[in-house]
Amino acid sequence: MQNLNLTLFSAINAGPAPQPGVVKLAVFAADWLVYAIPAMLLLTWLCGARPTRRQAIEAGLGACVALALGQVFSTFWFSPRPFMAGVGTQLIAHAPDGSFPSDHMTFAWSLAVGMLLGSTTRATGIVMALCAAAIAWGRIYVGVHWPFDMAGGVLVGTAGALAAHLYGRPVTALLERIGESVHALVPGHRRA
Repeated sequence: MQNLNLTLFSAINAGPAPQPGVVKLAVFAADWLVYAIPAMLLLTWLCGARPTRRQAIEAGLGACVALALGQVFSTFWFSPRPFMAGVGTQLIAHAPDGSFPSDHMTFAWSLAVGMLLGSTTRATGIVMALCAAAIAWGRIYVGVHWPFDMAGGVLVGTAGALAAHLYGRPVTALLERIGESVHALVPGHRRA
């Protein structure tokens, strides 16, 4: 398995002579694109009808569950980052901590799956999933993650989103009631 991880990493990582334009794109995807996903979630909640807002809340809850699960995994299974093992080219600074599963991918993918689970939010979920794929590529390209870290983030993110969808209805309902009170205060919005 580690040989496959190394082979995939070598195929995606920047290598010794990366193209400047690709480097800029990868750094943007690795460091900044993740912020677009919660912005999409917030806009979905602000602008959507009540079922859409409910799904956005459920997706956010799923991300919290997924990130908690990811912390549990990383506590029990330490995986050094590629640069810690002296592998590949590192293009951005990163703390030398455990890399499995990727927090970026866990967060982004859990929100994408959470939105894909709702009939009114699937289009947003597809855009989020595409952003998550770009983030995964970027973080491998810049040398701070292994491909298996991203696969782990997909699995943990999916588990968190499904757990919130299947078992989090009471918490989602509570957060929805609070959210509806806040949403009523937003200028130009009425309860739908």
